[in-house]
Amino acid sequence: MFLPDYYRQYPDLARLSDTECWDHYQQWGHRERRRFNPNICLESYLCRYLDLRVAFGKNHLDAFSHYQTYYYRDWETD
Repeated sequence: MFLPDYYRQYPDLARLSDTECWDHYQQWGHRERRRFNPNICLESYLCRYLDLRVAFGKNHLDAFSHYQTYYYRDWETD
């Protein structure tokens, strides 16, 4: 789901390890709205579901956690 190789597309992150990429996303990347997977846009996810937008605001880290726990799991089993 989190694709470090994709996340390293940003020049300033190119030399980070997989773990460093994830750490960066948790600390800064989600606030900077950086994409970590070409198939997941958390901005669109929040815009699509009003209840999530109300619950999470613009917090992409919480939205990602919700996505992993609920949406992705449901999609994966269809």
